[in-house]
Amino acid sequence: MEYRIRELREAKGITQEALCESAGISRTTLYSLETNGVKQANVATLQKISDALSVTINDLFLPEKSTKVDKQ
Repeated sequence: MEYRIRELREAKGITQEALCESAGISRTTLYSLETNGVKQANVATLQKISDALSVTINDLFLPEKSTKVDKQ
């Protein structure tokens, strides 16, 4: 799972510190999510981040890469 939290945060002009404060999460957690050091975060943490960014939880995820194989 890859997240687009950094992209969304920067688009809104929010610093890591400000997002951590408004979401009530640690900077270590946010850094790990933004650098994809954490592959799966708990739903409560993602909900706090999405609320602080005014987006849905689904918005936090990068689209899955297609692994579809063409059959010829």
